[in-house]
Amino acid sequence: MIYDETILRKITNFSALQYSPERICFLIGLTGQESDQLLMDIQTPDTEPNRAYRRGIAVGDYNIDASLMKASEAGDVMAESTLRERQDKRKIEDLKRELFGL
Repeated sequence: MIYDETILRKITNFSALQYSPERICFLIGLTGQESDQLLMDIQTPDTEPNRAYRRGIAVGDYNIDASLMKASEAGDVMAESTLRERQDKRKIEDLKRELFGL
């Protein structure tokens, strides 16, 4: 399936909001074989939909972390704690991906 820039942008934007691939297909309006194909492509490394989905997840994480950082700098202790937990979790996830391809 060929994906135009509009579809790829929607995949990125929806995944930035932490939407599941299934929900993204629904929001884009795909059904049946088109939906199945996009779901498979999102899960297949080095496809355009996979890159768009991962880029969206990264952008969403960045936006959350940036907001937490601003709140932390303003003295919000809970925001600082949450940011550190997110950073630690990301380090673990990155190591799992690097070492085991998960």
